[in-house]
Amino acid sequence: MKTFLQEIFRGLRYLIIKCHINTKDYKRDIRYGEEVKESIYFDKYENYGPYHWSAFVEHSFLGKRSVSLKIAKYVYGFSGRNKKILDIGCGDGFLSFVASINNNQVTAIDNNNEAILLSSKFAKYNARLKVYACSVEEFRSDEIFDSIICIDVIEHLNSPNGFLRVVKTNLKKGGTILVGTPLFISEDKVEKYHQKEYTAVELDRLLGTVVYKIRHRIFKAGLKRYCLYYAKKNG
Repeated sequence: MKTFLQEIFRGLRYLIIKCHINTKDYKRDIRYGEEVKESIYFDKYENYGPYHWSAFVEHSFLGKRSVSLKIAKYVYGFSGRNKKILDIGCGDGFLSFVASINNNQVTAIDNNNEAILLSSKFAKYNARLKVYACSVEEFRSDEIFDSIICIDVIEHLNSPNGFLRVVKTNLKKGGTILVGTPLFISEDKVEKYHQKEYTAVELDRLLGTVVYKIRHRIFKAGLKRYCLYYAKKNG
């Protein structure tokens, strides 16, 4: 765990000292793919900047227990070493960096312009991390990945078909996926930005078309229940 914390704080130093992150300077040029134009507009990065990095600092220094910190530790363990990893919906690049720590080559995608500006600035100082501005629906590549990470994304999609296509096309046989999402509790969604929140059974049925589940973990965060779903590709 010492290595995990040391690497994260090293990355944080880059973000603060070298990247000079300032959300007020960003251009408001939001571009989306055809299949996501009707999605609920996500403005968290405009309003709060690299909030995943900020949350890590708060939870680490103050000793707070949080789902975010648990997820970061789980991604670190999941990613292994010397792998090619695809991070779908990379946001401000925090989990992409975590995934890249042990000499992993990470391809990170996001369709939110504010998120891409944040993660791209940071990626300049991380040769193992490549960031691309596109949605999962738009993503096309001949590259085959050892693992795919998709944290806090599937609940934002109008349709999961683009994600399932990428798993079918770009994940190697026997490759692993890590999907994280808040579970459905009631018709009142956990966040206004969510298109659909899944029950654990719905998640099993959806992902079971392309992978077989190894295990899942469910965390409680106040009234929210969060699921991390770990699986391998069929075949």
